[in-house]
Amino acid sequence: MATITGTVNDVKCVSAPQSSIGNRYVYELSCSFGLYTASSDAGQIASVDSSIQTFTKRAGTFTVYGAIPGQPGIDSSGNAVYGVLITNTSGTLAIDLGGTTAEANCAASTGVKVLVLGDWSAT
Repeated sequence: MATITGTVNDVKCVSAPQSSIGNRYVYELSCSFGLYTASSDAGQIASVDSSIQTFTKRAGTFTVYGAIPGQPGIDSSGNAVYGVLITNTSGTLAIDLGGTTAEANCAASTGVKVLVLGDWSAT
């Protein structure tokens, strides 16, 4: 099993508090991954909290609570590439990029969407 390191290419806020109650945000990350060749290969995006902070240019600390797959990205042949299971460990997202033999030997992919839940705290 190989771990394919992903790159965050874009971050969009898709849900934010509407009043002074609560501090939860949901961000959509658009990610790219290199070639993976085995059904057991997995993607990983490290320092998700820092990536969100860099793209939003917001002061404070972003704490990641969890993530789910969003819309699929595409590979160089135009095939859909989904993130199907995502686990969060200390701000690093482990992403199953298919996990089935049918999706093995996939070319590099772009635009794989991941929805990240978290909140901001003051520095």
